Amino acid sequence: MATVKVSVVGLGRLGTSYGMALRALSQKPEARHQFEVTGCDRSSGRVRTAAKMGALDHEGGNFQSAVEGADLVFFAPPYGEAEQTLEIIGKSMKPGAVVMDASPLKQPSLKWADKYFRRDDDGGVSVYLVGVTPVINPEYLGEPDDSPNAARADLFEGGSMIISPAAHCPAEAVKLVTDLTEIMQLRAHFVDPIEHDGMVAGTEALPLLLQLGLFQALSGSKAWGDVQWISNPAFFLSTYRLMQIDPESAAEEIGHNRDNALRYLDALMERLTALRDVLKTGDQSLLAENFDEATRKYTQWQEARLKNKWEGDLETPTEGRAFNLLGGLGGLIPRMGGRDKKKKQ
Repeated sequence: MATVKVSVVGLGRLGTSYGMALRALSQKPEARHQFEVTGCDRSSGRVRTAAKMGALDHEGGNFQSAVEGADLVFFAPPYGEAEQTLEIIGKSMKPGAVVMDASPLKQPSLKWADKYFRRDDDGGVSVYLVGVTPVINPEYLGEPDDSPNAARADLFEGGSMIISPAAHCPAEAVKLVTDLTEIMQLRAHFVDPIEHDGMVAGTEALPLLLQLGLFQALSGSKAWGDVQWISNPAFFLSTYRLMQIDPESAAEEIGHNRDNALRYLDALMERLTALRDVLKTGDQSLLAENFDEATRKYTQWQEARLKNKWEGDLETPTEGRAFNLLGGLGGLIPRMGGRDKKKKQ
């Protein structure tokens, strides 16, 4: 039984869950490969927690040692640490290693990888980055905790993997990520990095900006002294991310995706202005029509998201088919190591 060495860089809920999921795969009777997982994080406390959660075979002492010898690196640190961490690990990974970049934005990571990743004697890139965005198990959509304590081995179960490689990324690297995605029985969806960053501006940046604006509006009002003590779930759920974020990291993430964020913010302001106009008319039936239309569309989205089935979906891999891919997984790894010696990327 061959061993695939995987390093997880960044041990929040996502990275820790990925380690747990891979180790669970290794324990299946039909598994043809063992995933040997090493984890590392700037926080030693997170590393210890991830180890206690069963996500790791080894605790990495530092980023360089954690990725040395790794066939695959799952990269999921806080966004504000992404560039510096890629710089640290970029020349420590062995030739042919593949980085699954789970950063929220894909275009900046591609630029950083081109800048920091090791090259061969001919100047060709010898370590490869493939952008990924896990779309998690719908059972956990309502759980906001992003710490390793919230990690679950089934966090990805019933979900999808958005795969966003650069146009020039070697097919072997993309296949490695795709095969591993199928082994985990996830649907693979390919999305261009530019398109990906445009979409997450609406699903990540806009909600955070909305929470920021809502809290600023209320906390800056003269009535805040009284308003704050009658807050209940509606207020908490509309502002909770302000407890989780690092301000500089959040500003960097939104700033790097500024044009897309502005486009969605403009669309939101247009809708808020329209709703304000509806309220000014005093016509409650017109307001009800707005709620009715939104409720119907939201229900349709919720039903599809809970099933994680969308128009044009590929079939979810069966367990037997998924484990048959394991034979190809190990075969790709040694071939990747010598690719650029023959051909520049």
